[in-house]
Amino acid sequence: MATDFAVSLRRFLTDHLAGLRGCSPNTIVSYRDTFKLLICYFRDERSIPPERLTLELIDIAAVTGFLTWLRTSRHNSPSTCNQRLAAISSFYSWLQSQDPARMACCQDILAIPSSKHDRPAVAHLTVEQTRLLLALPDRSTRQGRRDATLLATLYDTAARVQDRTSAEVGHTNARKRACEQGLCRLRRDLPVCLQIPGYSAAGVKS
Repeated sequence: MATDFAVSLRRFLTDHLAGLRGCSPNTIVSYRDTFKLLICYFRDERSIPPERLTLELIDIAAVTGFLTWLRTSRHNSPSTCNQRLAAISSFYSWLQSQDPARMACCQDILAIPSSKHDRPAVAHLTVEQTRLLLALPDRSTRQGRRDATLLATLYDTAARVQDRTSAEVGHTNARKRACEQGLCRLRRDLPVCLQIPGYSAAGVKS
């Protein structure tokens, strides 16, 4: 018979994250990986196999020990540990509404502070540097038009590289049709990259 932790975790990942909240597959995978590590921690450090891991065993001391294990044994950075803690906190924030008898334990875990760390300064390209970057691909070739389209789309949408690499042809066609119908706003030279008739290049927006 499945443990209460196993049942709750399945409901959280499938019914809550994927169903109710509609989280992206990448988010769900990140949360899943956090709990895979937590299960490994209990198995390897506390000699508790997955089939015996229950909610009662996962308290504030266990979660704190797990975070310490990530830093010392797996050499995870503070930002990575904070991501793992955020996934666990999301689970217990959901759990306290599902099992009110465990609210106190849930709130103890939710009170665990994030690790403090220095945030590196983010360097941004200037407008002129962006123009030069977008002008690099040779648009007289098929590969150059492809590269120009990817660069311009990333710039225009501020999308992550992962979002673009997982995109399919239908996604581009849908955005192209939306632009033609005036349903979305693109910078003026992006339709040129997508070869939409009736547009002319006008540079990068300032």
